[in-house]
Amino acid sequence: MPTTVAAFYTHSTPDDIIETVLKVCNDIGFKTGEITERKSRVDGVQFDNINIPFDGWELNFKFNLNDDRDPAEPPLSIGLGRRIDPASVAEDTTYQHRMDVIFELVCRIASTLAVDYAPVFITPGVSVRPETAQITDSVEDIPYIGVYTKTILDGLGGVEGLGTPSPWYIAELNDGRIVVIPASEPWTEGGWEPPTTADFLASTEFNRDS
Repeated sequence: MPTTVAAFYTHSTPDDIIETVLKVCNDIGFKTGEITERKSRVDGVQFDNINIPFDGWELNFKFNLNDDRDPAEPPLSIGLGRRIDPASVAEDTTYQHRMDVIFELVCRIASTLAVDYAPVFITPGVSVRPETAQITDSVEDIPYIGVYTKTILDGLGGVEGLGTPSPWYIAELNDGRIVVIPASEPWTEGGWEPPTTADFLASTEFNRDS
C-alpha cells in the first residue's frame, strides 16, 4: 500500500543530525524519551531507524549516515504512513491536529538542517525525487508539500515552472525557505488549512480558489 514520506535533501549533513532532529521533535512535543531504535538494511544500504511517539501515534525517522551515501539520497526521511489522508482518521479534529504537527515538523527540520529541498510525497514519488545531486536537473513535478531554498525554487523556474501558477498556499519560513502546497486536496477534505501565523513563518499567502 502506498504511504507518505517526507524527505530532506541537503548538500551538507551535520555530524550531529540525529541529536539535532531529536531536539526539534522534543521542542514540538514528541516524546523523545520514549524512542525505539533499530538498524535496517535495504539493497545493501544500512539505515538507522528511530520511532518517536506523539499523542498516541508515532513517526519513523530513517537516517542514512553512510560515508558513501549517494549524493542523490536524502540523509533523513520520515515515514508518515497514511496520515496526510483524511480517511486515515475517524474525526476531522484529529486529522487537523496531526497535520498541524506534521507541517510544523517538516518546516522546522527543513530550516534546522538547512536543507535544499524537502518534499512530502506518496511513494514511490519518482517525479518529485531528484535522481542526481543536481536537484534542479531532475525534479519533474511538485510534491503535495514542498520546502525549497530560493535558489532551488528559482532553478526549477519558480512556482510557475513547477506547473502551478496559482498554488493554494505559499509561505516563507524565517530563514527564507519557501513552502508551496499546490492544491487544496486532500487537505480540505479533512478540514485542514496550514497556518497563516506561526513563530516559524515570516509570511503566508492563500489562494483558496485553487
